[in-house]
Amino acid sequence: MEKILVIDDDDEILKLMKACLNKQGYLVYTMDKAYHHCVEDFKGYDMILLDIMMPEKDGYEVLSEIREKVSCPIIFLSALSKEHEKIKGLLAGADDYIAKPFSLDELTARVKAHLRREKRAAAPKTLDVDGVTFYLESREIYVNGKNIPLTNYEYRICELLAQNRNRVFTKEELYNRIYEENSESDAQIRTITEFIYQVRKKFSIHKIEPIKTIWGVGYKWVNQQP
Repeated sequence: MEKILVIDDDDEILKLMKACLNKQGYLVYTMDKAYHHCVEDFKGYDMILLDIMMPEKDGYEVLSEIREKVSCPIIFLSALSKEHEKIKGLLAGADDYIAKPFSLDELTARVKAHLRREKRAAAPKTLDVDGVTFYLESREIYVNGKNIPLTNYEYRICELLAQNRNRVFTKEELYNRIYEENSESDAQIRTITEFIYQVRKKFSIHKIEPIKTIWGVGYKWVNQQP
């Protein structure tokens, strides 16, 4: 469950945003001021929603003090809605700027979008499955430090099966997942069999048989010794 910190000197806005984001399944904490807090108080959250116009220490000051040590998305909330104010907020280090008054639908959409982006950014760059290492960005597979020379479709089949290794895929499902074309024929679907044959042949050099045939159903990743 994502943790969100909302900072605003208006208690009614705090209550409204907390109720709204709680309904979306987020764990929401609130502050009605931030001037007496240290950097440590802002760590550990998945997102911070920060009002600009607050007494004693405004949002710009708070952001300047915590930005280098707090890596989560920080979204400014402000009644200052002119374009130059938004630009100032973004240049100050905010990830987004929501002008007041805003709708709860807009708030929810912006929050979800930034949290999705953070999840994608945090996604692992490698996948280790049963001694086989997938380099997800370069689309390469290594076994004991040696590259398995797979074609694009062979790699995509391996990655799909390895990431869902408890699931059996039919040939039709594999075809629909790895091909971008909408057309489908028996001849095209049969290419899946050939791809899997080639994958097994290339892995067999390393005494690994990664794909098992489930007769009458399809294929799954098991990485069994041949």
